[in-house]
Amino acid sequence: MGMGMSEVVARGCGLFQWITMRRDIHALWEGSGLGALVSQQPSRAVCKNGSSVKIDCRPVDFQAQIVCWYRQLPNQGLTLIAISNQGSDPTYEQDFPKVKFPISHPDRTISTLTIMSAHPADSSLYFCGASD
Repeated sequence: MGMGMSEVVARGCGLFQWITMRRDIHALWEGSGLGALVSQQPSRAVCKNGSSVKIDCRPVDFQAQIVCWYRQLPNQGLTLIAISNQGSDPTYEQDFPKVKFPISHPDRTISTLTIMSAHPADSSLYFCGASD
């Protein structure tokens, strides 16, 4: 599984270990010794209150069947938003409605999370994790 990170500032899938490297985050499955890399863009977005923000997650050197999207509020742990299995509708966690956090996963090379009508409460780090 590879992981990427984006920070969104709105104004007016398993156990892994993270190693931060510039804009990318590697995730190593415990005991596997294998790592995967994803690229997440933009790395930072500042938007007007009420506008929408799109974050792309692209696997590097592999194709992702499954993409997990997470949010990390300040001083808190990661919270799963949804799991997207390419070719199927994403499965959302209870506190994350599809209309607020729509996910597009049209093929195995990209997944896009959109934060609709962003407000200050949506200011957070957003992470994607991907596996083939």
